[in-house]
Amino acid sequence: MRLLKVQIKNWQTFSDVSLECKDFSIFIGASSTGKSSFMKALLYFFQARNLHDGDIRNPNLPLEIIGTLKGEKGHIFQLKILNNPYQKTRYFLKNNISKHEKGTKNWEEIEEKDYKNYVSEIHIFYVPAFMKTSYLDYLVEKLFQNENLKKYYKHYKKFKNSIDKKMSFGYYRHIFINFLQEIAEKEKSHNFWENSILLWEEPEFYLNPQQERACYEALLQNTKLGLMAVVSTNSSRFIELENYQSLCIFRRIKEEVEIYQYSGTLFSGDEVIVFNMNYWINPDRSELFFAKKVILVEGQTDKIVLSYLAKNLGVYHYDYSIVECGSKSSIPQFIRLLNAFHIPYVAVYDKDNHYWRNETELENSTLKNKMIQKLVWKKLGEWIEFENDIEEEIYDESRDKKNYKNKPFYALETVVNPNYIVPKKLEEKVRKIFE
Repeated sequence: MRLLKVQIKNWQTFSDVSLECKDFSIFIGASSTGKSSFMKALLYFFQARNLHDGDIRNPNLPLEIIGTLKGEKGHIFQLKILNNPYQKTRYFLKNNISKHEKGTKNWEEIEEKDYKNYVSEIHIFYVPAFMKTSYLDYLVEKLFQNENLKKYYKHYKKFKNSIDKKMSFGYYRHIFINFLQEIAEKEKSHNFWENSILLWEEPEFYLNPQQERACYEALLQNTKLGLMAVVSTNSSRFIELENYQSLCIFRRIKEEVEIYQYSGTLFSGDEVIVFNMNYWINPDRSELFFAKKVILVEGQTDKIVLSYLAKNLGVYHYDYSIVECGSKSSIPQFIRLLNAFHIPYVAVYDKDNHYWRNETELENSTLKNKMIQKLVWKKLGEWIEFENDIEEEIYDESRDKKNYKNKPFYALETVVNPNYIVPKKLEEKVRKIFE
């Protein structure tokens, strides 16, 4: 059985949200945007958690959680748990529906025991960000009740021994990662983790950057063995740009929480290769998903110099991310990504209309500039052009064609000079970029 979609009404921070479930779903967002709340709603839906005081957002309205599931034989059905004010909890089933069916008809009320029989087919395992050792002991016992894990009993013994010795939580986490890594190496069946869901809050705790990447890879490989993993994280190392369809961004808009996903295809053909190469050359680009605003630039010179100029002018923001796209040709790909997830941005690029360029070069440059401008969604972003390159703006001159060796070094050397005065036109652009 597979969970395909979850709809939640009147639960903790949520008035009404829905989420398409993937094999690997990654929750990101600021504090108090509902990432943990959503996981707890899943636990309640699967009857792995009781209803607590405060779970119902508005006690005068019903709490409703609907799960769309795919059965063993491929049929799609829905289960609903409903708590009306001053009434006992009610349970419902809707059989043989399409994945995206809407409407309230054809629900059949069922007994609690029948509902529990349905959801008991899913083994759900929850690792909160913080827990008592007694709860960790309970989780370990529950995890290793899975018959498929008998061959990995040595990891169970490691857990139990380390708990008895009161080892650090970092040590427990490393045992768990090693456990996932061994399964990924040895198992081949895509049904190994059949009917299993792992909910893990902040898996990056106690890990260095290299261990974070290893943990992410272990989780990713286990999802290929049938595990559904739902992870909430504040680390860009648990995000790969090419896996943007796994991302779920939680945002608070006034008093409501919204979840942003994108299930479509943003790139095609050679764009896919170029975009993935951009990530592997610089995996820190994934931090754009955590930014309050993203500044897209062509290359290292722009990134280095703009950071320094903004700090010098007192307009730098640490919750903004400057993302070096590799070239002007790659900026449109990042714009599409930011548009899809509703992340504010500004695209900064050079016109490249140098007087020494030939007609074909000028025409190609103009087409690239227009492509960027066309893709910018005015509600979210804007573009800012340097006349030809940032060096010309720094030196306030039109430069001859030459091989600019060590451009970032000489540009930075210029702007850090205490006697350097930022040209007025450049200052206005920097202030606009960081406004």
